[in-house]
Amino acid sequence: MRPHAVGLLPTLLIGLGLTAAALAEETGPCMAEPATELPACEREAVPRVASVEPDPSEESSPNGTPGVLGALLGEAKRYVKDTGAFFTAPLHWNASDVRKAAGFGAILTTLFFLDEPIYEAVQRNKSRFTDKVSGATSSLGQQYAWYFSGALLAGGLALRQPGLRDTGRDALEALVLSGLIADVLKPILGRERPYQANGETVFHAFNQHFQSYPSGHATTAFALASVVAMRADGWIIPSLAYATAFTVALDRINDTKHYASDVFTGAAIGVVTGRFIVNRHRELRDESGKLFVELLPVRDGISARLRF
Repeated sequence: MRPHAVGLLPTLLIGLGLTAAALAEETGPCMAEPATELPACEREAVPRVASVEPDPSEESSPNGTPGVLGALLGEAKRYVKDTGAFFTAPLHWNASDVRKAAGFGAILTTLFFLDEPIYEAVQRNKSRFTDKVSGATSSLGQQYAWYFSGALLAGGLALRQPGLRDTGRDALEALVLSGLIADVLKPILGRERPYQANGETVFHAFNQHFQSYPSGHATTAFALASVVAMRADGWIIPSLAYATAFTVALDRINDTKHYASDVFTGAAIGVVTGRFIVNRHRELRDESGKLFVELLPVRDGISARLRF
């Protein structure tokens, strides 16, 4: 089951642990290189020439700490920095950002007035087909989103595909951050689910027994979809990703678990979080992933390596 406010720490540890364990396999303490070069751990002592900081997204072993522990510490540091940047981002909003926030508020307010008629319309059109669709896809907003993200990360490492690896890595971080936001808001706002309130809008602030708003499934599904869409080329994969997330959102209304405003807010949290994570890591790579030259001693002399 998806953790609620009392399960925030397990949620965080799942994301950190999955990423750290996978990255530790790739960044062990001393991986053997071809016979013409020194081992990676010895080459670290060689000074770099005309270098800049490496890609922050590849930092997984701070202070030279090896193995899973080092990777875990690196991911924790990355999560803390990204979370701080996320919550301070509104301080740097421009006019366009303010207009988008106002637009979100206007749509959300409208949906609150339309929640009951939308809910009733969905229930009138509910059928065995919609129930089957829900049964087949609802888990994509729960545990399968985590499985899929972990599979992307592991697959990228196994196939040595940095793009695939970073898609999974960003997706896991987006799931953790968006999930924490949703799980904190749920008991604070304390909205009754449709089946609890007979389709009416009822809030009980600071009551952990009522956790309809926002939808955790929609948050998770759209967080994953936004990361995949941002990192995929073309329009087919992004379209499929968002269509799947939209289906999960409809499932929650169909199953009397959420209102339209619940899934809309969850979707907004997921999309904003996922897009922020991907854009932030792109900006950091643009700033620090520039060319550097590294001199390496080899058995027959000295070689130079360029890194972009």
